[in-house]
Amino acid sequence: MNLWFDLIMNHPTTVTIQEVMSTGLRVLVEATNQPGFISRREMTWDRRFDASFPNLRVGEQIQAIPLREKGQKERAELSLRRLVDPWQDAKEQFRVDDILVGTIVNVRNFGIFVQLAPGIDAIVRPKDIPHLRHQLPKDVVAIGDKVQGVITEIDYEREKIEFDILKRLKMVDEARMDRSVVQYELFIDQLYKPVCRSLPEEQTANLHLQSATQAGKSLTNRKYVAPLQNLERILIIDDSSAQIASIRDHLSSIFDVEIDAARSCQEALASISTGPAYDLAIVDMNLGGEYGPDLASTFLKTHPKMAVLFASTAPVTQAQQPRINGQLFPFTHKSPEEIEEWVHHFQNGYWEETDHKESTIDEQTFIGRGSFIRQLGFMAFAQGAKDETLNRLLAQLQQETGVSQVMIVEVDSSQHLASIMALHPPLTRDLLTQCQDGLYYSPVRIITEEQREISETQISAHAHRYRNFFPLLGIRTALGIPLVVPNMPVRHGLLLLNDSEKGFDEPLKEKARVAGQFAQVILERSLMLEFMERYAVRYAQGQLLSSMFHELSTKIDALSLQATRIQPVLQKAQLASSATDQSQQIDKALGATETITDVVDDISELIQAYARIAQGETEAINVNALVNKVQRQMATKARDASIEIRLDLEPNLPAAQAIQSRLEQIIFNLVLNGIQQMEKQAKFMQKMANERRDQPLLQRGVLVIQTHYAPEREDRPVQIFVIDSGPGISRHRQEEIFRLDTSSRAEGQGLGLFISRNLVESMGGDVRLVDSVMFMGSAFAVDLLEYR
Repeated sequence: MNLWFDLIMNHPTTVTIQEVMSTGLRVLVEATNQPGFISRREMTWDRRFDASFPNLRVGEQIQAIPLREKGQKERAELSLRRLVDPWQDAKEQFRVDDILVGTIVNVRNFGIFVQLAPGIDAIVRPKDIPHLRHQLPKDVVAIGDKVQGVITEIDYEREKIEFDILKRLKMVDEARMDRSVVQYELFIDQLYKPVCRSLPEEQTANLHLQSATQAGKSLTNRKYVAPLQNLERILIIDDSSAQIASIRDHLSSIFDVEIDAARSCQEALASISTGPAYDLAIVDMNLGGEYGPDLASTFLKTHPKMAVLFASTAPVTQAQQPRINGQLFPFTHKSPEEIEEWVHHFQNGYWEETDHKESTIDEQTFIGRGSFIRQLGFMAFAQGAKDETLNRLLAQLQQETGVSQVMIVEVDSSQHLASIMALHPPLTRDLLTQCQDGLYYSPVRIITEEQREISETQISAHAHRYRNFFPLLGIRTALGIPLVVPNMPVRHGLLLLNDSEKGFDEPLKEKARVAGQFAQVILERSLMLEFMERYAVRYAQGQLLSSMFHELSTKIDALSLQATRIQPVLQKAQLASSATDQSQQIDKALGATETITDVVDDISELIQAYARIAQGETEAINVNALVNKVQRQMATKARDASIEIRLDLEPNLPAAQAIQSRLEQIIFNLVLNGIQQMEKQAKFMQKMANERRDQPLLQRGVLVIQTHYAPEREDRPVQIFVIDSGPGISRHRQEEIFRLDTSSRAEGQGLGLFISRNLVESMGGDVRLVDSVMFMGSAFAVDLLEYR
């Protein structure tokens, strides 16, 4: 076996895929009938957080490269990515002085690594990264961020590239380049790309559900995990002394941390409970027959802030991946090098895939016609009052699961009150009142305040902890799912109650968790709409009335002018000496009254038009004229901040279907946001220059507003692009910038982008972040309906 392995190592061999897992591929080597494994990291050279992996299926035969076995004789390690050499054509692809945009794939104290192409990373030294004296690279950039820089050195033999971000910023300043051209070149590939958000609602929902089930039958997405504030002490928990020594020696040679070890569950619990506080625990999945996640769930109850990394020498299926109280924990194969990479992730932040447990619900339940989840999705995004929508969702959940009662509870911790905000089937008013009496002092607090999932069995009203837990409903089992809705002053939870002793199996729990996700959407959407309602009233009272009074005053002036003309004309008619003179004066008076009638009609039409606007009725809007108006409004502020606003307006842009006051506010908010970000960047660069005794960079900014017509986008073809030369938006913040109370400014309220998205969506349009490059700028797009 080893002789064969030595002969074919680094040469392709045929393998058959036996299992597709989130951690890699379990395969069979055809030549030897030997089991093998292709880890996730060996599947592609692309290290970006959103990299796509080969679409492979069980039973498929593929070529792979055998790697050295590292002492494991029962399983071969193989690679897909090493079938190609990414550096083979590097001399034709990359040259010194090339200006490129890359994605950060690793952040270390000695520099950052930027992927210029899959398998080809460049290093940026700290001196070439904009930062202040007290900052580390991780304080200004993160994994997943895009940066633009200049190649300063290439070593093809050692496969190393040096990259410089500061040099690129100096080039922009020193060459006195037209910044609007720079910004166009930066985002040109992204500006006119088609976007999937324009699909009809049902089709979009289908795409989301299909993508949710394409990797096996698990729902996956990615989220950013922020770096640990401190990583000073590590505890390795492993029953193998050799493994402990190997991992400890390797980590100690790289990281300035204290490392302790425990060889059993009892020893680990003793170290954690009586010893110093640990920042990270590296836990073997199997501790001499004991299950590592069970140990971790025990010590996390008293040390919830401790980070945990699970490790194993064997592949782990999706169903076996470590999960504690519904939360998925990171897992790696137990090699010092891969554990080292994870320690760097904990130090600098990382992107993770969050998977539900391997689904025991068939695919038809998720995406089939009339499926449970499709029905929930339509309910969550349908128009309607919050209470009515929640009640419909709960009715669907109760019908699907067959439990006795489902409800959503609301908890106000400051008042020590818990109440039922929606339920199915309904209860009588008296029973509902009694069920809420003392409800706060029950397991409801665990669900809402501690945000923990609970599964209660053998409930007895005589037990102290269940005394206030719906004693009049005669329930015997309960499932509680926390509903996490940011920015809400109260907490929520979903409860499934049964009057039988039958517990909750995994398919039922999974349906409840999914229903909980849709309930969160309804709650968050209601929060948004309530806020927008209050905002719209204030805005209408201010901006709309101000504009209406201005136009009315013009009409009234004309009305007064005509009225003053009538009286002398009539007096002349009365004193006229002849019938002819009298007739002429009366004709003049009639002309004045006709003008008055016309003006009154204009006033009536004007009032009706503003009433339609206040009620949210759309009309044909000249977008170019509106953009010009916003530029004039912002000209003084931009000039004071040393920022130039450039317009690039499409000459024959058709009218957009919108509400003028709302669209004006959207453009205003995007422009104001860009100006504020460029001011922030200029202050940062000035401070950095003072520390380095150098000339400050980027003290002058540019903001480009472009209008564009894309007839191929049949739904929203009228587009407005707002491109700034500000500091950029870190990738892990891009999903949250449109949320309520999100702001990168200490003094900001985080309302501008939130308001903009909701204003434009109320008109059937969309606002989105097109792309962002750190230190260079961001591009936003507003997509509008064409007026027909």
